[in-house]
This record gives sequence, structure tokens and C-alpha cells, in this order.
Amino acid sequence: MTPRRREAAAFLLVGLALAVLAWDEVNFAPRAGLDPSWGAALHMAAGSDLTWGRELVFTFGPLGFVKVPTLWGTGTGTLALLYTVATRVALAGALWWFGRHAFGRVGAAVVAVVVLPLAANPVPVIVFGAALWMLAGDRGARPWLAFAAGTGLLGGLEMLGKINIGVLVVALGAVAVLFAPRDRLPLTALYGAATAGGLLVGWVATGQRLLDLNEYLLNAARVASGYSSAMLFRDAAGAWQYSAALIVVALAVYGVWTAANPLRSRARLGALALTLTLAFMAFKSGFVRHDPSHVREYFGIMLAALVVIPYRADRRAFGLAAVAATLLALLPVTSTRLDVLVDPGTRAGHAWEDITLLVRPGERARIRDAGRERLRALYDLNGGVVEALAGQTVHVEPYETAVSWAYETGWRPLPVFHSYQAYTAKLDDLNARALLGPDAPSRILLGRNPPVDNRVTAWESPAATRAMLCRYQSLVAADPWMVLGRGEDRCGAERPIAVETARWGEPVPVPPPSREGIVMVRVEGVSLGLGERVRSALFKAHERRATFDDGVDHPLVPDTVQNGLLLHVPPDVDLPQPFTRAPAPETIALRREGDPGGTLRYRFSLVPVRR
Repeated sequence: MTPRRREAAAFLLVGLALAVLAWDEVNFAPRAGLDPSWGAALHMAAGSDLTWGRELVFTFGPLGFVKVPTLWGTGTGTLALLYTVATRVALAGALWWFGRHAFGRVGAAVVAVVVLPLAANPVPVIVFGAALWMLAGDRGARPWLAFAAGTGLLGGLEMLGKINIGVLVVALGAVAVLFAPRDRLPLTALYGAATAGGLLVGWVATGQRLLDLNEYLLNAARVASGYSSAMLFRDAAGAWQYSAALIVVALAVYGVWTAANPLRSRARLGALALTLTLAFMAFKSGFVRHDPSHVREYFGIMLAALVVIPYRADRRAFGLAAVAATLLALLPVTSTRLDVLVDPGTRAGHAWEDITLLVRPGERARIRDAGRERLRALYDLNGGVVEALAGQTVHVEPYETAVSWAYETGWRPLPVFHSYQAYTAKLDDLNARALLGPDAPSRILLGRNPPVDNRVTAWESPAATRAMLCRYQSLVAADPWMVLGRGEDRCGAERPIAVETARWGEPVPVPPPSREGIVMVRVEGVSLGLGERVRSALFKAHERRATFDDGVDHPLVPDTVQNGLLLHVPPDVDLPQPFTRAPAPETIALRREGDPGGTLRYRFSLVPVRR
């Protein structure tokens, strides 16, 4: 066996052993809820004729189901398990392979066993480690060609999994190639071709139309960018985590700046650019929505990244201290004790149960079928609801998509299939056009689910909500479910009825309800300006909230206010209780974090409805 093959074998065998000893148990059982439901949607989409970009819009793509190892389908679930095993083994191998030069073979193995259960997003960390390794040594032409081709191909495919992970992988590879010591022009050309090739081949191989690729990338970018202004959340108890995050970045920057010889000036700048790119994307993932699950993602990525930095021999103590400091910051976030974290026996048992599912098709089918029975018992649709959905195309509103999987309905979602994610006016318009078009779902299964972050339900995808009231009517109501049936559009042209000007936070009277139709408002001055869009791209926007006369605050999505926020709906047009859409306030006040100054212009209008 050649030395190169021995190294590859060691990478795989040690990676598999470490992954098993540090295995994080996978929950394969289908579940109800908001996050499980978008996972169900990804798996259902993989077995449908729906096209991404036009008929499905999300930050995940046609390969997104591999990121969700839940047995929503035995075929897609098996592929997701394979992806999970492969990426975990690769990450374990990378932590050991890159870490052994600084910590020794045994030391790197021990560090990997501690770090692996907390590590997040294996692929970017692996690419980060490989890029640092390429820059840290005097690599020849062939390794650089292999790196450019392999990373580009991987990045293109990852763009079809989850768009932000794909962008991060592509960015890391691009930084490494641009700071390569030689032949940068041909490497850049090869890297660009490999990235495009991976993206195009993966897109066509998943059954998508080539002409829809642009729409997929554009709309996924809209969801990703809108997230920074729409899904804001701040954990007051976790204010210390900002300081900890900055300290971790500083440790990583110092680590790469003083890294292994011969790290020349150009390579050092490249390593610094790699570190800042990874830290920036991880910080966005962790702190736009500042809650434990997202913060864990930031520290989990940076913890693994600190292990793969090629520390010099005289910097080993620093490397261990940096890893330990990040671990100490992460443990309180996860509420995990060290003795639970490092438990090779228990974790190896979980690994055996999970990995051997690959060769137990009967058990996979049993888990899937048991999950369907459990969800049916939980959702408990009555006979009238089930009968109204039979043989129909069905969209589930607002987000409990798993019910469509559980009852095997003819799933025909709106493009942004979870309405709370229609963060921009254009995304909202996509949903509204789908509801008013010839291929609109014949039924909407409406659940009485809690609104995300106590937002106003009718203002989630507001144009689509209005289109739903204009075209759909109640067929069957069995709280907490209602079935709406498609009819003709009964709404006329919108016409203005009043204009009010007020400062931020100043209450404005709302016109009274009208028997003639729907009263709504468009507010000028709420959307993000250029400066705040830059802030949103770098971190997140200022929070906006709406307050009615009852004094309750509701988070406001700034980029859909221009589409018209529903206020009053005649009782015979609105849905029956407890599914009514109209908030019916007497006054409304919009507030923005800080003191923005300036005034808002409220343009109230009426949409007549034919009976």
C-alpha cells in the first residue's frame, strides 16, 4: 500500500472510530411542530413533481432533505442517514488529521471525542481545515488542482442543500484559491467551473428544469436576506454571549496569524480571511435569532474550527486553551454536563443503533409507519375534514405541513410553504399569485397554530392572506382545523379611504369596519433604508413592532408592510371563529428600536368584496 493510500485509510478508520465514540443520537421518528414540518416538506418535495424556485421557495433546495435524517420516507430518509454518517465521519477524521500536528495523534483523538458532539455544520469546518492546510504548507500544483476541483464541486452541490451553507463553502474555497501561492488564474477558472458544474449537474440530476435555477437562487436569497429583518430575537439572559463570541473570534484570529511554518505573508492573510469569513457567517447564523439553539450553532462551528488550525509546536498550549475556553462558553448554552458529553460507551451504543439502520429496511419502515400513526392520533382530523381533503390538492396553513404527510393528502403548497417565511414583498406576491392562479390548491387545511413570536397572523404573507379571503371559503370546521375550498376571486379593485401621518410610536386611528369589504393599511417609511440594509447584511435590522389599542406588542416584518396589512373584514367574508383573520383594532402604532426620527404615512384603503 502506498503512503497516500495508508493516509487515506487512516483518515477513514480513525474518523469512523472517533465518530462512533462521540456519536450524537439521531431522532429518526417523524414529529409534529414547526421545524419538523419544514423537514417533512423537504422530504415530500423530493418525491413530487414540484419545481424549486417557482413552486417551492426556501433556504433549502432539492437536496435539502439530506440535511434532515428523519424517516419521512424510507428512501429519502436512508439517503439523509448516509449523508449524516458520511459528514460526521469526515468531520471526525478532519479534526484528528489536522489536529494531530498540534496536539499529537492521541491528543487530537481525545480533543475530537470531546468536540464532536457539540460541533455544528461539518462541511464548512472540513473545507476550512483543508483550506488552512493548503495555505500553511508548500503544496504542489496537483494538490491545489484537486482542492479547487473538489471544493468547487462540493460547494455547488451544497448550494442545493442549504443555500447559506453552500455560499459559505463556496466563499471559503474562493478565498483559499485567491490566496494560493501560484497559478491563481487557472485555479480560479477551474474552481469556478467546478462550482458551476456541481450546481448544474446536481440541479438537473434532481429533476429540476434548467431555466428555473435562476429563480431558485434569487428567491432563496430573498428568504435568507429577509431573515435578518423579520426573525429577530434577543435573549436578554444571554447578553454575555456577545462578548464570548468576540473572544472566540479573537482566539481564532490569533491562532491562524501565528500558525504553522512556513506561513508566508500572503498565506497568513489568506488564513485570516478564511477565519473571518467562517466567523462572520457563523455569527449571523447564531445571533440574528439569538436563542440557545442558534447560539449553539455559532459556538459549535467555532469550536471545531479552533481544533483544525495548524498551530506551531510552541503554540500548542494556546490551541488547547482556546478550545477549552470555547467549550466552557458552549456548555452553559447546551445545558450539557461534561460527564454526559464524554461518554464513549453510551454514544457507541447509539451509533450502533443509528448506523445499522442502513441495513435494516424493515426497521426503517416500522419507524416511518409508527410515526404516521402517532401523528394521526395527535392531529386527530375528524371524518368530515378527511373527506373534504380526499382527492384534492392541499396547502397547509400556516406551517404544520407534517399533517399532509400523516394523512397522505395531495400536497400542493404555496411557493413559500410556511407563510411566516414570506419575509419580503416579492415572496408575499409569489404566494398571492399562486392562490389567485389557475393551479391554486383546491383546498387549504387551516390549523389554529400559535403565531411565530406572537406576530399578527393575518400579517404573515399579507397579500396572500387577502387573496385567501377573496377566493376561498369555509367548507368544514372542526377546531383546531378548518378546510377552505377554492372558488372565484370575489374582490374588486382597491381604493383609498384615508391618509394619516404620525411619528414612530404615535397611535393612529383606524377607519371603522365597512360592510362593503376589507379595510387595510399600507405604511410608508417602515421599510429598511440603505444604511439599515447594510446593517442587516452585516448583522440584523432594528426591530419593529406594532401596538394596537389593547396595548399588546406584535413583531412586524418591515418588508411586507407595503403589501397592505389587513385590519377589518366583514363577518360574512372573514373566517368563522376561532379562525378569524381580522385583528380589528381601533388604533395602531408602529415602533422601531431606538429613536429613528422621521414620520410615517398611513394610507388606509378598502378592497370591495362581492357577495
